[in-house]
Amino acid sequence: MTPRVDLQITCHNPHFMNYLSRAGRSGLFLVFCGAITALAQSPGDFARSLAGKWTITASRNPGSSASAYRGTVDIAAKDNGVVAIRWNIPGSEYAGIGFTNGKILAAGYSDGSPMGVAIYDEDGDKFVGAWTGSMTKGEIGFETLQSTGAGAGTFKIIRGKNPDGSAYGGEVTMLKKGDVFELTWRGNGPVSRGVGIRVGNSLVVGWTPGKSVGVVCYEVKNDGTRLEGVWTGLGASKLGAETLDRR
Repeated sequence: MTPRVDLQITCHNPHFMNYLSRAGRSGLFLVFCGAITALAQSPGDFARSLAGKWTITASRNPGSSASAYRGTVDIAAKDNGVVAIRWNIPGSEYAGIGFTNGKILAAGYSDGSPMGVAIYDEDGDKFVGAWTGSMTKGEIGFETLQSTGAGAGTFKIIRGKNPDGSAYGGEVTMLKKGDVFELTWRGNGPVSRGVGIRVGNSLVVGWTPGKSVGVVCYEVKNDGTRLEGVWTGLGASKLGAETLDRR
């Protein structure tokens, strides 16, 4: 899924602005005295830039204002923008799979259950998204949800495409619970459940066909040396927070 970037450009070169008006505002540009430097990264490049070892330097559990835990995080990236994440916290270990749309890094995580993650962008009465999971070995599928109008939080899957190209359908219910969204997918296969976080115009969801899953969404800070994230788990109604600094 190609990320869309909107920006405002101030430039005193009328020839360049006329060209930009004709060409359309696609991509990301940095303008210095008429010079243009392309900055947009593909999801694969963005994911690779985040690969490596990180330290948890600040954290907060959902609903708490107190510092919660410390530990380390390892991120490994694939060419398609999918990442494998492992959290090493004294006394526990969590594995996650995530990917990026070029703006944020989102991951679903669990302590052993199969899990996945989806990133949707809201578009009117639709949520247009892409997803991956531990069961698909990091390959990416696509899904578009459209409100049925039959009741708050009821959506039909109007486009479902598995990583192997096969199609699927079904229905999704989405209920807001405090700061968190709970989702349930019903179709021809097993029922899956998920937990979601709104980040701007995006809905980031960790999902599982099992019983336990969480979701985390990081934004890149300090020129790529820090990740600041929010997270939650299925059954919670509040958000936690986590900051990673590159080791």
